Formats: sequence, C-alpha cells, structure tokens
Amino acid sequence: MGRGRAIVVALVVALAATAAACGGGGDDGQTTPTGPKGPKFVKNDPCSLLSDTQVGEVFGEPVTVDPTNGGSPLTTDCAYIIGDPAAPVGRLDVNIVFPAIGAGEGADALGVVESDRANAQIAGPGVFDLDVGEAGFLQSSRSVAEFVVSAKLAVSLQWYPAGGPPEGSPVTDEVEAGLTTLATDISSRLG
Repeated sequence: MGRGRAIVVALVVALAATAAACGGGGDDGQTTPTGPKGPKFVKNDPCSLLSDTQVGEVFGEPVTVDPTNGGSPLTTDCAYIIGDPAAPVGRLDVNIVFPAIGAGEGADALGVVESDRANAQIAGPGVFDLDVGEAGFLQSSRSVAEFVVSAKLAVSLQWYPAGGPPEGSPVTDEVEAGLTTLATDISSRLG
C-alpha cells in the first residue's frame, strides 16, 4: 500500500507540474500580449503616465512628445505626435483631469469623472461605459476615454487624427482598442 500511495502521489505531482508548465486548466495555450509597461509616474506630470514606446506600439511609430503640447497652455496635458512630425498621422493627448485646476475644494476623482460624463451625455449621444478603472467612459463622437485611476487621480486620453476637427473625431474600432489598451495599463499600474 505504501508503494501504491507513493506512485499516486508522484503521478499527481507530475500532472500538476505539467499543467502548470502548460498554463494550467482552462487555458488554450495562447498568451495575451500585455504590451510594454509604462514609466514610473511622477505626480502632476502627464507625460510620465505613458512611454513613447507604449504609444508607438498602439498607434504607430515614430512617436514624439509635442514640444508645443498640442498648443495647450495646461500643464496637465501631454501631447504625443504620431508619425513624422512634419506630416503626422495624428496626436494622442493625455490629460490629468484630477487633481486639476478649478476642481474645487472637496472634489474627488470620481466626482470629476462623473461630472465630465454627464457633460458628455448632454453634448450628444455616443457615451459608453469603458471597463477600465472606476466610472470609465468613452465619448465616441470625440475619441475620448476618461476614467478614475484612484481616489486621487483621474485621466483622459483623446485621439486626434491628422486633418480632423479640433474637438476630435468619431472613434474607430482601432482607436477605441488603442485607447482601451493604454487606459488599462495606466489603471492597472497606478490604481
């Protein structure tokens, strides 16, 4: 009996090791690409939320941080130029929406994002839940993804294709997937 029990234990251990090496039960053997991980976040520096490499893998390369910040005077914005700066494919704007100037005393990240969502819904149809962070939403008419990362941080990402209107263009499936990928990374690293 001792030898039989030892064989059963050895067999169970061998099967468990094999399953672990193959990814365990329920896995079809495929891995999900996770993409590059972002840089270390520096408080109040929107350009430290994502790396050029991350943006390039999602929207194409080369990627340059726009020295004019897309013409924005706000220090809560970071603009990435996608493609040749002389003839870009588009621009990705990363914005820290909380904490932000004018948020008001007693404001929090969730309240700011919920208010922005309500304003987006008033502006027109096409506001959908985004399964990222807390209270994430996608404003499809302007290619904006906004979400709560933590109680003290909320972020928005907006895609502007070259030649599009200044308020942003309707989202495509590819852009929605890209915004979701980048938002998920920010939320999982910093949330």
